[in-house]
Amino acid sequence: MGEQFKITHEMMAKADTYIPVATKELIASTVARACVKPTCMIHGFDEKDEAYYNGEWGLPPVYCESASSKARIMMTVLCVYYLHAWGDDSKLMCDVEEYDAMASAHILNQIERYKSGEFREKAFDLLSDYREMEKYLNSAIYSVLRELNDSPKRIMEALGNTATPEGLAQTLESIKATEEAIQAENERQEEIIHGGEEGGDEPEQ
Repeated sequence: MGEQFKITHEMMAKADTYIPVATKELIASTVARACVKPTCMIHGFDEKDEAYYNGEWGLPPVYCESASSKARIMMTVLCVYYLHAWGDDSKLMCDVEEYDAMASAHILNQIERYKSGEFREKAFDLLSDYREMEKYLNSAIYSVLRELNDSPKRIMEALGNTATPEGLAQTLESIKATEEAIQAENERQEEIIHGGEEGGDEPEQ
């Protein structure tokens, strides 16, 4: 990996510590849908799940938050709106390579270290507002997930595509598959919470 990104005194001097409320709301509402994906696309799926997801007769997929997309968006917000490290404010999600380059430099920790120097107040204010921006995004993501995973709406969408007894039977099968998918995801989260899983593929030895 090349030379890591360094937050300089000059950059801290020029950094902004506040994003206006209207801008926070605009960013959050614009990118929230990019932060959710069908569960099967994040955790993997077998042939049965794939048929359900593509479902000619099936229910719409169950959606969950994409942590990687959210992380890339928040990194872009930090670099563009607070630090002005990137000049293009029309880009709201950096690519994976850009994210890794910046994240590996531990930018938030670099800002934390400025809390003990001449930029103490600025570092505190910047990090506080950055976390406030994240709350706006979390709220927008939650609203999108509620909309996409609304059970009555999803069932009505599926029934709207059902015109034959065969279609109805396949829809009911999909409802059962959805319940199983939700149960499996709940169990997976329980395992993570209780230390039974690390939340991702084990690295190769």
